[in-house]
Amino acid sequence: MKNAFFRQFLRDPNRPTFSLGDALVLLLLVLPLTFADAAQLKEARISQVIKDVKLLPAQAAPRPAAVSDEVRDGTAVRTGVESRAEL
Repeated sequence: MKNAFFRQFLRDPNRPTFSLGDALVLLLLVLPLTFADAAQLKEARISQVIKDVKLLPAQAAPRPAAVSDEVRDGTAVRTGVESRAEL
């Protein structure tokens, strides 16, 4: 009985369909939103440091991170074993 229902549903010409055009419209609506969010992040501020956290500025020596330090584009954050930082 269950299989008969699904077979009838698949043959129903009035069921909603999803066309290639629908997929393209959805993609064109969603894709710009993902790029817009990613492009806005340029810097962060450290709000919490737990255990061993270091800042690695571009072309400078690593230094210990502290609360309120700015992390700008080109600076990496390295955490040690069982350590973490909140940005």
